[in-house]
Amino acid sequence: MNKDEALQERLRVIRKGFFRKLPSRLTRIEDNKNQWLQSQDQEAYAAFYRDIHSLAGSASTFGAEELGMQARELTNMLKTFAQAPLPNETQRQTIDALLANLHQIVEAHVQ
Repeated sequence: MNKDEALQERLRVIRKGFFRKLPSRLTRIEDNKNQWLQSQDQEAYAAFYRDIHSLAGSASTFGAEELGMQARELTNMLKTFAQAPLPNETQRQTIDALLANLHQIVEAHVQ
């Protein structure tokens, strides 16, 4: 195996690991969202935002463009709550819908 083939194989393994870990990553994101909404804690908000933001960047890196776009859309929405009150019911439904989209995309990639 030459250097290019070895590099491609290593990237394939890393990409596969990224997709394998997505379900547990989304579970952590959901947990952070629930904690934020229940506790109204800014640290919980920051963890939720950071995880979504990180997912948006890493998804694009690993070729999951649709996942990255959905995560970026959620990131943009969450920016409005950095210093604001908690989301209203309509905004919560939008957040939940975007998270549901992320779950659907992940399920398609993992299968």
